[in-house]
Amino acid sequence: MTAPGSPAVRLVTGTVLDADGAPVAGASVHLADGPVPVPDIAALTGPDGRFSFPVGADGVYTVACRTADGRGARAAVAVGPAGAPPVELRPG
Repeated sequence: MTAPGSPAVRLVTGTVLDADGAPVAGASVHLADGPVPVPDIAALTGPDGRFSFPVGADGVYTVACRTADGRGARAAVAVGPAGAPPVELRPG
């Protein structure tokens, strides 16, 4: 629970999918850009292809991924008071 007056932590969530729509496990995902400095960290997708990053400010974030075979994808997502829609990345 967030204490009164403290900023709410919002999440950027999503899934990495292949061309056929199957989840991609082990893809490296990171926040490439945002309205505030973003941490230089990456997450690996699980067997279901999902990822999640906490963000502390509203605005537009760029999410990028790279698969084990070197394919990549990027997408922008707007984070607001109600959160953000899930991101779908399809490396090509």
